[in-house]
Amino acid sequence: MSEPRQALDRGSSVLAASADPMTRSFALQAMAVAQRELGDGRAALRLVRRSLVAARRSASPPRVADVEATLGATLALQGRTKPALQHLDSALGTARGVNAARIRVRRGGVLHVVGRDIDAMRDLRAAMPALRSAGDRVYEARALSTRALVHAALGEHARADKDLARAEQLLLADGQLLESAFARHNRGQLAYRTGDLPAALRHLDEAEHIYREVGERDADLELQRSHVLLAMGMPDDARRHAAAAAEILEGNTAYANLRAEALLVAATAALAAGETAESRELAAGSVRAFRDQRRNRWAMRAQRVELLAAWLAGEATPAMLRRAQEAAVGLESWRDADAIEAHVLVGRIALRLDRLSVAEKHLSAAAASRGRGPAISRATGWLAQALLCDLRKDDRAVARSCGRGLDLLDAHRLTLGATEMRARATFHGTELATMALVRAAASSRTAELVSWSERWRATALSTPPVRPPDDAELTAELALLRTVTARLEEARGEGRPTTGFAREQSRIEATVRERTLRVSGTAMGLGSVVDSKLDVVALRDRLGAATLVDLVEIDGLVHVVTFRAGRWSRHVAGSTATVGDELEFARFGLRRVAMATTESAIRSAAGSLEGAGEALQKGLIGAAADLLGDGEVVVVPSGRLHAVPWSLLPALRDRPVTVAPSIAAWLRSRGATPPQRPKVTLVAGPHLGTGGAEVHEVCDRYAGATLLTGGAATADAVLAGLDGASLAHVAAHGTFRSDNPLFSSLQMSDGPLTVHDIERLHRPPHRLLLSSCDSGLGATAGADELLGLASALIALGTAGLLASVVPVNDAATVPLMVAVHGRLREGATLAQALHQARRWLGDSDPVLAATGMSFVALGAA
Repeated sequence: MSEPRQALDRGSSVLAASADPMTRSFALQAMAVAQRELGDGRAALRLVRRSLVAARRSASPPRVADVEATLGATLALQGRTKPALQHLDSALGTARGVNAARIRVRRGGVLHVVGRDIDAMRDLRAAMPALRSAGDRVYEARALSTRALVHAALGEHARADKDLARAEQLLLADGQLLESAFARHNRGQLAYRTGDLPAALRHLDEAEHIYREVGERDADLELQRSHVLLAMGMPDDARRHAAAAAEILEGNTAYANLRAEALLVAATAALAAGETAESRELAAGSVRAFRDQRRNRWAMRAQRVELLAAWLAGEATPAMLRRAQEAAVGLESWRDADAIEAHVLVGRIALRLDRLSVAEKHLSAAAASRGRGPAISRATGWLAQALLCDLRKDDRAVARSCGRGLDLLDAHRLTLGATEMRARATFHGTELATMALVRAAASSRTAELVSWSERWRATALSTPPVRPPDDAELTAELALLRTVTARLEEARGEGRPTTGFAREQSRIEATVRERTLRVSGTAMGLGSVVDSKLDVVALRDRLGAATLVDLVEIDGLVHVVTFRAGRWSRHVAGSTATVGDELEFARFGLRRVAMATTESAIRSAAGSLEGAGEALQKGLIGAAADLLGDGEVVVVPSGRLHAVPWSLLPALRDRPVTVAPSIAAWLRSRGATPPQRPKVTLVAGPHLGTGGAEVHEVCDRYAGATLLTGGAATADAVLAGLDGASLAHVAAHGTFRSDNPLFSSLQMSDGPLTVHDIERLHRPPHRLLLSSCDSGLGATAGADELLGLASALIALGTAGLLASVVPVNDAATVPLMVAVHGRLREGATLAQALHQARRWLGDSDPVLAATGMSFVALGAA
């Protein structure tokens, strides 16, 4: 199994040297297992059948029984479970003692695969005493590993983990490195089943390390990673690993069972990515494959995915309802974890067909699970309860159920350490939050609508990521990434080949990302969930004379909620699709002004901005523009609207505007206290057209300020300067990575300073000015989350941030930033300083005016 090619060579040598039937049966059996490991199922079957003929010629019943058991196991791996069990039954009929125990272990594995877990457990328990008495540690470990899978299928996770730990111990003690990887691999699967996703990734990564050590690539490992990543809300990553599994299995005739499972995982990942047609086709193919293999339990799992894809595409027929009921009943009988989702699907289809009694029956069955199992499964139970309450027209009970489900998902989110995982995992609560929002919007209770919009907005920013700042390996990897990226850019600038550098950059980025995803959170259980209730009194007191503008997207429309002087108002503005188009046009106009090189081009580009601002205002705030008064405005947009240049809107142009990802985030920043001892850090990165003139010009205004420029502006030096700063300003080229937002960066003298670097800070800067392109951008993730440089700083605790939402003109940025610093020195907040600087610079220079409108003030400091 560890070195199958070497086994084939040695087996061939034995066959050439010996005519003894017993010897030949051993050689052929070993060669059959080797071909099985190499993926040649046909060759494996030919060899094991030849081994069986030789064993019969040896006139040794134990030898015959053992080889026939290998034949059964080989057939099972090819999905031919019926003849597999027939051969295993036949082998067991003539075997005795430890030989019989080994065959029971093999048969137990096949029985588990076909869903006969109780029968499998009987075999495994019966085998254990004989194996221990014989001192057969390898088969004892195999029995423990298989028994662990059965325990897990029956929901006995603690027993499963105990068995796997013991199996791994036995295998390592016996020098069975590859099989110890199987045990570690199965521990990853178990951690996934119990909802500990970071631990699942850690176990799978450790198993992969062993596989690589022995020269193996394991398709099942890739499939398990896909399952974990789907649970994390990362369908694109899951699809990549499903594709890797398919690549490993390409041309493999020995593991037909895994090929069917790979189809199902690919279908599930496609569904999570919104590709319903592709998902349906893949799921239907896996249903057929599982039925051919007589794996009915798996067929029902695949059938559920196929029908869910059809339902999401808008279909609902009586035939679909019957098949969904068949899947739900079957999975329930197997106590399968997918049974909850299957019952919910029946309920959905039945509701669409107006089969209310059927819907109530199956939703009730799903709702019964809301008190047991992993957090995601229990949250699905609360979703079923919410649908049930909606069926019964009990709006208050719907809200309570949605709240309970979101509480569970909050607790689950806090078990995840990495920002990206926390953000993407919120997608599990999208339907619960949407149900509550829709009902709140239909009522006249505006405060309730705002409370629900807050409930599942920017939740990943409510707590900082779990990241040990002194993680030496992570620090080394990030330093290596800077070096490689710098060399890549140098080669690109000189016209030299870049393929090798680009490949190494991608490899290091993948390593860093995988390391961060393995980090567990620090909080467990509902008691750790931060109170999400909106404190209206605190909001009123903190706002003072300012006006809150909260933008909520519901059913394709922008709902505008204003709160001023303790009074709520609500309006419906434009459609989200139209607003999206207008936003892109406005941002394009600002980019044109920044990049224009002639006077006529500047005037032409600037001329479009007034109309763009009016169109944006109509779609974003509509009639609510008349309710803003004359004071400051705090805007809380949805994640998809984070990149709006708010000062471009006529109603917001002549006032300070603060932007926050949520009301809770704004309240936290409003209450943040600056460091007791002032610490000012000013940074100018390389290759700026102005040389970072703004930081040089303002440096003398701050006594004791640290100025980092030229070669001194290294990533480590800048991080040290930012850590605990009361005020920091970084003038540098910025890069926003929409493909991988946590690798968005600021260019330092030794390479990029990424979000991963920023998250290593012990204490982030209280106030930070980023005069760099696109520094305020983020990628939307999960339900309504943002991933990027600005959102990472807010999560860490930065109270005020000035950043741009489009590329900006370097030369025009200098006077703007100098003016902002002047107002900050007078005691202004960042929003006030930006507004006053824009007024002071005036509108006569269109490039200066556009640059001022390209920046936004985030937070309250």
